Amino acid sequence: MLKFTGNTFELSGIATKEECCKNSNDSTLCFKSTSFTTCLSARSVIENAHFCASNACALGYICLTPFTEDINSTFHKITVLKTEQTKKVLFLGHPGEIYSSVEVSSYVTNYRFIILLPGILHSLLIYLSSISAGQACVNLVPCIEFDGCHLSKLVVFSLFFHKYNINSVKRIHNFVIFIGTILIAFTVVLSFINFLT
Repeated sequence: MLKFTGNTFELSGIATKEECCKNSNDSTLCFKSTSFTTCLSARSVIENAHFCASNACALGYICLTPFTEDINSTFHKITVLKTEQTKKVLFLGHPGEIYSSVEVSSYVTNYRFIILLPGILHSLLIYLSSISAGQACVNLVPCIEFDGCHLSKLVVFSLFFHKYNINSVKRIHNFVIFIGTILIAFTVVLSFINFLT
C-alpha cells in the first residue's frame, strides 16, 4: 500500500481489487496503477498530486487513477472545487451531477444558525404562490358557491340573453353549474380514492 509521509508516498504493500479500502473510513479511496491497486487518503493524493498532460509519468512518479467497483465507474471522476475561504471540495461521481444537484445561494450571513433561513423563506413563498394560483384556478370552475358560478352566469347571460328568453338562459346556466359541480365532485372522489390506495 502507498503510505503518505511528509510530501511523498511510500509503497509498502499492494492490495487486490477485492480488499482495497474494505476496512477504511470514508475519506479514503481506492486508486489503481498499471500494476497495482491501493487505498489512500483522497485529499492527500489530490493536494500533493502533480498532474501530467499525457499518460506517461515522469521519472520518480507513480500515475494513479481513482478506482470504484460501481458499474458506472467509467463515468466517475474526482472533481476538485476550489473555494476562497475553505479547503478544496472533493466530489466523486459524474461531473454533471454537480450542476444538477448542487444549489449555490447568493445569501451571505455572519451567523451560522440563520444560513438556511433565506432558502426556507424562498421555498415557502414559492409553495404559497403555487397553492394560491391553484386555488384561483379551481375557484374559476362554474360550481355551486364558487366564484366561477357568478362568472359563468355573466358569460351565459351575455351570450344567450338576446337569443333566448330569461327562463331558457337560466336553464343553460343551471346546466353549466351542474356540469362544473359534477366535475369538481368527481375530482375530489378520485383524489380521495387515490390517497387511500
